[in-house]
Amino acid sequence: MIEKRSPVLLCLLAVLLTAGTGFASENKKPRATFPLAYEGGNLPLHHDRVTATLAGNELLFAQHRRRISVPAGSITRISCGSEARRKFMDAVLDRVPLVHLGDAGSRYVGVTWQDANHRQVEVLFRVSKDDYGNFVAALERLTGIAPVDTNRVPAVVRYQL
Repeated sequence: MIEKRSPVLLCLLAVLLTAGTGFASENKKPRATFPLAYEGGNLPLHHDRVTATLAGNELLFAQHRRRISVPAGSITRISCGSEARRKFMDAVLDRVPLVHLGDAGSRYVGVTWQDANHRQVEVLFRVSKDDYGNFVAALERLTGIAPVDTNRVPAVVRYQL
């Protein structure tokens, strides 16, 4: 009886594996969703949780019932950085191996684009430590723009002589 079911199971397994790897739907673009916190900018959003979805050739921000779609081609700048807030006893807590209890840094990602009326829109999001690298990498893949690390960009001073 097992011998009769083996070809059926193999076919079913092949279909499931093909569907899971994306071979069955090659024309679909990968979709990535990230939870963010809106910190500021000129979007009509509350300083609250926002979901960013990168799908196809667009970046979609969703908060409650509000949806804002940004075409990838209109994004002009991506900036990223962190703010380290040191707390009392951080030096002691950082000594605990493999725990990093004193790590209270926040990671931020800024996105700038031109809207349909050719106005510049700038937003700043706080991203969790776990999602920060993946979100920045996904934005870079979507837009082809290398993010500017605000922690490493030197200050430029121009003198008029």
